[in-house]
Amino acid sequence: MNLEQIYELSQTLSSLAVVVSLYILIQQNRQANQLARDTAMQHQVEGLQNISRALYETPGLADIWFRGSSSFDSLNAEDRVRFATFTTYTLRVWEGLQVQHSRGLIDHDLWASHIKMLRDVQALPGSKAVWDLRRHNFSKTFQDFYDGNARNAEARDLYGTRRGTTAS
Repeated sequence: MNLEQIYELSQTLSSLAVVVSLYILIQQNRQANQLARDTAMQHQVEGLQNISRALYETPGLADIWFRGSSSFDSLNAEDRVRFATFTTYTLRVWEGLQVQHSRGLIDHDLWASHIKMLRDVQALPGSKAVWDLRRHNFSKTFQDFYDGNARNAEARDLYGTRRGTTAS
C-alpha cells in the first residue's frame, strides 16, 4: 500500500467516522426530545391530578367548587376568594399545558381529552364569572385559545346532580 492509498483510506475512514458521529448525535437528540415530551406529559398529568386532589383533600373546597360553579354571585366573600383562586390555579395549569402543547411536547390524543375537560369547566357559570374577572392576567395567546374553546363549551351535568342525586 502506497502513501496515496493510505491517505485515501484515512480520508474514507474519517468521513465514515463523521457520518457515524452524526448518526449518534441524531439518535441522542431524538432520545432527549422524547424525554422532554415524556416529562411534559407527566407534568400535565400531575397538574391536572393536583386539581382533583385539592378538591377531595381540602376540607370544604368541593362544596365551594360545587356552589361556585353554579353561581359565583351566590358565594359569600370568603368563598368567592377561594373559588376564584382555585379556578385561577386551574386556568394557570391549562395555560402551561397549552404552551407545552404548542411546542409539541404534549401527545395530541391526551391533549384532546383534556380539552374536553376544559370545555366542561368553561361552560360552568362560575368559571365564566372568574374568567371575566381574571382574563387580563393571562397571556394573549392563552386568552385567544381559551376564548376559542369556550365557543365549543357545552353545559353538562358533571356531578350527576340532574339525575335526582343530591349533594351531601
